[in-house]
Amino acid sequence: MRSGVDAVGGVPYNDRDSREHLEFVFRLAEEWGKPIDLHLDFSDDPGTMAIADVVELTKSFGMQNRVAVGHLTALGSAEPETAQRLANDMAEAGISVFALPATDLYLNGRGDAARPRRGLAPVRTLLDAGVNVCFGTNNMRNAFTPFGTGDPLDIGLLLAQTAYMGSREDAAVVGMCTERAAEALRMTDYGIKSRIGCRACAYRRRGLRRANALLYDRPRERKVWRNGIKL
Repeated sequence: MRSGVDAVGGVPYNDRDSREHLEFVFRLAEEWGKPIDLHLDFSDDPGTMAIADVVELTKSFGMQNRVAVGHLTALGSAEPETAQRLANDMAEAGISVFALPATDLYLNGRGDAARPRRGLAPVRTLLDAGVNVCFGTNNMRNAFTPFGTGDPLDIGLLLAQTAYMGSREDAAVVGMCTERAAEALRMTDYGIKSRIGCRACAYRRRGLRRANALLYDRPRERKVWRNGIKL
């Protein structure tokens, strides 16, 4: 912490006592004034979920809008009423969720001999509840995620297909790796934008009229600006 880290991380499902692990993470974050990033509930078993503890601790430590969780796949196997209730609680606590489809689809559902579960966070339920949902790669070309190039547009397309995001409203999925991800990181003026004072990443492609076309077409010819400088 003294070296200047940006956030306090945690992986409670790899510890013997999930609650004790989480309390330690929250105390450390409070002491150093840092946000929290958790790998959480990475399984198909909703009976092992710790997200309710995270919601409780977020509120009791006053960490609203400063906590992000990745995976949350166990919630995708929960009963709809349970998933909806917890999604509402997360929205109230300002907890962001990172869906990690390349890893989660590859590893989850393996224990199901029939009707294997998809093994994703319930993205649509979370979005409808008002949760800030983002997506990322998690890993790349290792034992957990053996495929991929690290291209966020590939991950976005994978998530859109596997989370049944085919409606006009769902087309905003591209914002989940731009503005929504920036919100989770507490960054301002960031995303696929073009305006004075925006220090963002801005993508441009000849003939591109809508940001969503980035996801649909996944163009090879891309231009990226940051702080007004073409990279």
